Amino acid sequence: MRGPTLCRQSMASTRFALLCATLATLMVASSGWAQDSGNPPKRVLLLYSFDNNEEGVFTSFDHALRSQLRAGARDRVEFYTKYMDFAQFSTHAHAVALAQLLKLEFSKQKPDLIVASSYWALQFLLGEGKDLFPGTPVVVLFNARRLDEVKLCITKGTAGPGITGVASTDEPARTLDLALRLQPDTQRVVVIGGSSPLDQYWTDRLKHDFSSYRQTVEVTYLTGLTMNEILRRVAQLPPHTVILSTLFLEDARGQSFLQEEALDLITRAADVPVYGIYLSYIGHGVVGGRMTNPENLGRSVADLADRVLNGENAASIPIVVDNSSQDTVDWHQLQRWHISEKRLPPSTVELFREPSAWERYRFAIMAVIWLCTLEAALILTLIFNIGRRRRAERSLLRQKALANAVIEHLPGLFVLQDKAGKNLRWNKNAEGLLRYRPGTVPAMSNVADEHRETAQRFKDEILEQGSGHVEVDMLGQDGGPVPYYFNGVRVEIEGKPYFAAIGIDLTESRRAEEAVRRSEAELRSFVEHAPYGIGTISVQQDRFLQANPALVKLLRYQSEAEVLALSVSRDLYPQGDAGFRAQPTRADFFSGVEFNWRRKDGKPVTVRASGRRSSRPGSEGDTIEIIAEDVTAHRILQEQLHQAQKMEALGQLAGSIAHDFNNLLSVIIGYSELLSENLGSEGPAGVRLETIKKAGQRAASLTSQLLAFSRRQVLQPRVLNLNSLVTETQRMLQRLIGEDIEQIVLLDPVLAKTKADPGQIVQVIMNLAVNARDAMPKGGKLTIKTANTSFKDAVSFSGVAVPPGEYVMLSVSDTGTGMDEETRSRLFEPFFTTKAAGKGTGLGLATVYGVVKQSGGYVFADSELGKGTTFRIYLPRVDLPLRTPSSQAAQGLPPDLPPGSETFLVVEDEPAFRDLLCEQLRSRGYQVLVASNGVEALQVAEQHKGPIRVLITDVIMPEMSGPDLAKNLTKLRGETDVLYMSGYTDDKLSNILETEPELTLIQKPFSIDDLVQKIQEILCRKGRHSHRGDPSLDLDLRNAPDL
Repeated sequence: MRGPTLCRQSMASTRFALLCATLATLMVASSGWAQDSGNPPKRVLLLYSFDNNEEGVFTSFDHALRSQLRAGARDRVEFYTKYMDFAQFSTHAHAVALAQLLKLEFSKQKPDLIVASSYWALQFLLGEGKDLFPGTPVVVLFNARRLDEVKLCITKGTAGPGITGVASTDEPARTLDLALRLQPDTQRVVVIGGSSPLDQYWTDRLKHDFSSYRQTVEVTYLTGLTMNEILRRVAQLPPHTVILSTLFLEDARGQSFLQEEALDLITRAADVPVYGIYLSYIGHGVVGGRMTNPENLGRSVADLADRVLNGENAASIPIVVDNSSQDTVDWHQLQRWHISEKRLPPSTVELFREPSAWERYRFAIMAVIWLCTLEAALILTLIFNIGRRRRAERSLLRQKALANAVIEHLPGLFVLQDKAGKNLRWNKNAEGLLRYRPGTVPAMSNVADEHRETAQRFKDEILEQGSGHVEVDMLGQDGGPVPYYFNGVRVEIEGKPYFAAIGIDLTESRRAEEAVRRSEAELRSFVEHAPYGIGTISVQQDRFLQANPALVKLLRYQSEAEVLALSVSRDLYPQGDAGFRAQPTRADFFSGVEFNWRRKDGKPVTVRASGRRSSRPGSEGDTIEIIAEDVTAHRILQEQLHQAQKMEALGQLAGSIAHDFNNLLSVIIGYSELLSENLGSEGPAGVRLETIKKAGQRAASLTSQLLAFSRRQVLQPRVLNLNSLVTETQRMLQRLIGEDIEQIVLLDPVLAKTKADPGQIVQVIMNLAVNARDAMPKGGKLTIKTANTSFKDAVSFSGVAVPPGEYVMLSVSDTGTGMDEETRSRLFEPFFTTKAAGKGTGLGLATVYGVVKQSGGYVFADSELGKGTTFRIYLPRVDLPLRTPSSQAAQGLPPDLPPGSETFLVVEDEPAFRDLLCEQLRSRGYQVLVASNGVEALQVAEQHKGPIRVLITDVIMPEMSGPDLAKNLTKLRGETDVLYMSGYTDDKLSNILETEPELTLIQKPFSIDDLVQKIQEILCRKGRHSHRGDPSLDLDLRNAPDL
């Protein structure tokens, strides 16, 4: 290491010094070359890009290179070293002058090999000095960052005839990784760099390498500063900071430094750790880093140079990438900065590490430990022998105490006797439970008199055979007998036989046995009286082993013997049904398994069973223990629930389309009537209009039936007598069913009253009559019957439960073809029909079912093939007075109604139907106010100054329903009556019907004459609440459904 820092020299003085050196070298070289004889020496020119005062990194490199090359070359090697000082003089003129000097120096004999120590030296050879030594191979040492540039030069041929080299991998990023690992609390990293072009190039590369660390630590660069400024800033760095020094050749004043010299200054000024990248930095205050060893680089370059000198073509030798850098630390610096060695990565090299006391005196310490261990072993052996003997003594005492404790705490009696019968040992139970103390009386004194002989035989047997057991009665404290179970053994002590026995009190055991017998009797009683069938089936024998009375009753047999004689697979299962038998035999337990059994009368019964499979010893094999419940009625109810749900779904579909569909039908029928009035009924146009009208009416009838079976039509029930309805309907039925069918009417003269919609009940009778007519194509008898019926308990018809109560029964019977079971199961399904295509809609019986259910009643059908069919309807009986139609309704209205002049408010959300109503009413002379919804209707009513006689409103409308509109309007205009129109109504109108059964309703679709007649009925009523009329007159049934 040099002393005071060298100052920059002028260009003139430099050139003069180089010229003198060159001339001196030429003189020496000429003298040397002239003296050689034989094999000439190999001349190696070493080109360094720094001056000859730059020690440090390349000092060890140069030493290793020369030593390795001298040892490896076959011929003597002469070295010629040139320091080009590119760090201070990087101008082109300096390079040209240097090339001239080298040309002059080696003009007589060129070197055999050139070793360029840096990429700058290689650039010089490829640039200004490319004509100096043509054909001379070159081995270059360069940074691996220049690898691509060097390879490009070789590829393009600008590198001369032969070039190879070593790429040195400097890894400053891994040095920073090591610093962060050793000091994980680091917050700032300060990178120190010089101001020379090489320093600046190196700093730019570091900024690129460290860009990814800015997210974890703060990275600061101290470059372009004088050394004094750098030292001042370094001294002010806060804690949790590390310094990274890589290359420092020159400061901002142009003062050049050795890197080691700069490191000494920095580490003395800094109060934080410093890290570096070259091994030569160790010993200059640097903690460590991912360091490159210049000696390794020198040896690697020497290996390539030796191969070239020994005859290999340099161009054929691939460039070697040196990866010998490794994590290296200064042990003294670790101690200085209190860095734990545990944080060092594996294979880290620690330099200057001082050995510990263990490492220095290991063998002496081990010898002392060995002697102490031997002495301790001898002592422990003596202690162990003494302890073992004491443990043996304690073990014997413990075993004796344990034996005494076991004997004393045995749950029963314990006695030990000699052969003569003397009690030698007994426990406290023998003293506390027996009448006499064992030590004061003979051995047999505590045995009951009747068992003493048995006890003596038991003792003799034990002494002879070695073991045995017996049950005898002992005398308790009160002198009474106590049952004991004795288990005895013969023991030998010192060669003499002794008798030892343990006796257990059997009092509780016998009580438990009695409890078990009583429990078995109770369990047997429970099984015998259980409401569910309980039995055991032998899988191997295919028969019942046990069957309780409930199981016998379930199968309709008279005794258990009959059930036990059955073959399970042959007698219980219907043909082809073996569903249950397969299931429980594959699992140990089963629960809720359903299957069909065949009763004694041959009828199937649905059974839900639970149980388990078990194995019995002997020849019975596996058995199935089963608990069976008759769920036939439950299954029927479940099927009916499914049917009801299906009907409900169809009803929702029908109801959802009925409102809009009836509005459309009203428009079709209404406009066909208007056109008929204008054009007349004569001629082709009139016939066509009449056809359109009839088609609309048939569609309306179909919609009415859909609403009927879905139970979404609005009924207007009243108290009535079914006899009157049957009598009135009988006259129409004769024309409907034909003369080949005989009618028989059987009416109960004291028939009770019921509450229903009379028009719908008439419809039910007609539908059943038409159905009976179709079932008797060759004629027959139709019987209609009424009667009072009372059920004290709930009854079931076809699996449908009818609650107890008073009912009015209506039955319709025929002598037709009848129905099979499959047809009966689908009888009331909508759209189900057995008639030919086009002969029926399949809604007749579905309508009957819907009307009866909506009226709170029940309908059942009994039928067999070839024996006719009987429909029975049960309606709840009521004790209310009959209501007779008003005189006005009874008299009816004249068919030709006079034109009117009243003002009506028509509210309808369907535009086409609303326009039709206005046109029809105005054609009859009425004044019409129009609104599309309830809110608009209230506004029209408020703006109209005159009276509004009748509100004609749809029931279901957006924003406000018809009933809500009527309620709000009647508050404003109490004189206004209400006429509801409905093609389908929801619960809004149904709820009002329950409280106001006399409200006026007209069913869509309707004709203009029907509408005017309803209006005239309202206008003819008297009283304050004239808008409420007789329901018998409000019912429009003239459009009977087409069956």
